Amino acid sequence: MKRFLLTIVLANLVALLLAGDLVLLNVKAKDGIKHLTRLDNLTVNYLGNGFVIGTKSGDLMEEFTLIEHNAWQPGTNYFLVFVNKAKSQAYLQGVKSYSEIVYQSDDLAVIKVSDEKLKDFEPPVEGSLAYCIRVLLLWNTDKAQTEIRHSYLKEAATLRPDLKGVKE
Repeated sequence: MKRFLLTIVLANLVALLLAGDLVLLNVKAKDGIKHLTRLDNLTVNYLGNGFVIGTKSGDLMEEFTLIEHNAWQPGTNYFLVFVNKAKSQAYLQGVKSYSEIVYQSDDLAVIKVSDEKLKDFEPPVEGSLAYCIRVLLLWNTDKAQTEIRHSYLKEAATLRPDLKGVKE
């Protein structure tokens, strides 16, 4: 049993030591993107329009912006959120209560959330209801559309303005 526990502890330590840095690289041409995808010491996590977010292990000759040192620790999650900095300031302030914004530009934020707080994370959707779960149910029936009763709880009825008078 002791050997087993020691093996698990050592495996976790090795994983922590080998954890790479989360980085952002600006790319101007398609050739630059191809070059980055072929590097042995860079794992591309996201390929955007004019930029790449990746995990580097070792030295990189290319110029990069460090987002997070020793990223991808157990229990850590990263989210790429496209936001308009001017419009979404309230959202970003709210996110800070249960997560950490590790990178932010005018239209992009990288948010770090622990496993324990993952249930609190909600992406920004302009005009949406907070903590609203939408479910679409399809079934075959002989009933006419007018015989179908749509159920929406509380403010969720505002999601379907075409169905006036819909209540719980």
